[in-house]
Amino acid sequence: MSKIHKRCNLTTTCKKEVVPATFKGEKSIQQIAAEYEIHPDPVSKWKAQGLKLLDDGFKPSSKSERKRYEDTIAHLQQQLVQRDLELSWLSKKCKELGL
Repeated sequence: MSKIHKRCNLTTTCKKEVVPATFKGEKSIQQIAAEYEIHPDPVSKWKAQGLKLLDDGFKPSSKSERKRYEDTIAHLQQQLVQRDLELSWLSKKCKELGL
């Protein structure tokens, strides 16, 4: 059985312990709240905030950031095309030289 935690005082440290437990899905929010001796409402809110932060973390936060990502992708695509041309040229030269 898991140990019972001391009362959680709604601090950032507490949230860092509680929110990951809600993502695991091994226990209900009510069970987690009881384990940390807090009301289930903040636990539900923290889980929703955590999910939103995770979702936002995978999106560019602004148009300028999105533009930077698009520029980086375009640059990388150019590099791939250049590498393909170089590889093709080297392959052709190796065949000509019998390598």
